[in-house]
Amino acid sequence: MPRPPWVNQAPAATLGGTPQVRPHACLAYRGFCTVCSERCPVEGALLVELGRPRVIPEVCTRCGACVAACPAPINGFEVIPEEAPPPQKEAPRGR
Repeated sequence: MPRPPWVNQAPAATLGGTPQVRPHACLAYRGFCTVCSERCPVEGALLVELGRPRVIPEVCTRCGACVAACPAPINGFEVIPEEAPPPQKEAPRGR
């Protein structure tokens, strides 16, 4: 089935973290919903297995299309912040 043309239009901003499905809020866990996977512009970033969505962090571009499209009363996604790189140690100063 071809994807609708609007699917390839990702939001300009990024999330600053990886979206993760909240099973207790996701409509697909209580019935039927595929909106997030239909709106995801990246092939393979959001898989639907047994009717339930799952984000693949290695493929996800963190565009936020799934989070913005979620129709659930309480958003079915939470954003897991990116890990900050460890602080760099200063080089010892010579005397």
